[in-house]
Amino acid sequence: SNAYIASFASFLAKKDHEWKHLLIQNVFQEFVEQKLLPIPHISSKEIHFVGSIAHFHSDILENVLKSNALHLGSVLQKPLEKLIYFHNHQIL
Repeated sequence: SNAYIASFASFLAKKDHEWKHLLIQNVFQEFVEQKLLPIPHISSKEIHFVGSIAHFHSDILENVLKSNALHLGSVLQKPLEKLIYFHNHQIL
């Protein structure tokens, strides 16, 4: 599951190996090519991410986005607190 894979994110973030950097960079690049670039006008928008993988490797993510003329918005490791705040303070 995604949660299981994400549990390794903080461990990987502490390791400074070129293979790790290249692996994560290649996976982010594949994600950008398959999921983001097909979206019309995506280059004029900020792209926001949630989760440990994006959080711990936001520097690599930002570089991949920039190399594809895309803009990184916010990166939240744990979005639950923001969701609770939003729903508790929503004006009806």
